[in-house]
Amino acid sequence: MVASAIQGGYTGDPSQLSFLDLHDGYSPDEARALLTAWGPYGRRLYFLVEGIDCTLYHAGYRGFLVVVANQLARGLKSKWPPAGNLALLAVLPVLLAAIDFLEDAGQVAMVFAYEKSIPEEAWGALVGAASFVNQSKWVLCRCTVTSLVVEAVALFGLTYLIPSATENGTNGEK
Repeated sequence: MVASAIQGGYTGDPSQLSFLDLHDGYSPDEARALLTAWGPYGRRLYFLVEGIDCTLYHAGYRGFLVVVANQLARGLKSKWPPAGNLALLAVLPVLLAAIDFLEDAGQVAMVFAYEKSIPEEAWGALVGAASFVNQSKWVLCRCTVTSLVVEAVALFGLTYLIPSATENGTNGEK
């Protein structure tokens, strides 16, 4: 899409042509400038990228993160039984994938709306909603990664730093 933009006469910074998915929010003007720069061919390529993103990528990272979350929760529960409810954190990657899918749907709708030249008020509302979902995705992404890191550090600490605290379910007593 960058090549398409450059072939279409774009002379600005190529880093400004990144997918809206990678932004942490965007304005109607930013979205319009990006879609304009991509040109018709770049916008068609974007549909292909979104198709791959919505099928393979979502399933892959969601599955991977659910497995990681479940394994960490299982390990923590075995070392510290009160941590049994941490398995509920495995829902975070599923929720993240759902919000990511909603974000992609909003951005695909933006491309269609751009092609149809919808009224400015409708464009602003559509981009505002898509940007809000985009920002929500990044907040949830940070929460998901933070929870997995905290679980991993806790499991590491319970396993290697204070192993006697979890032996036979005692609190260091033998």
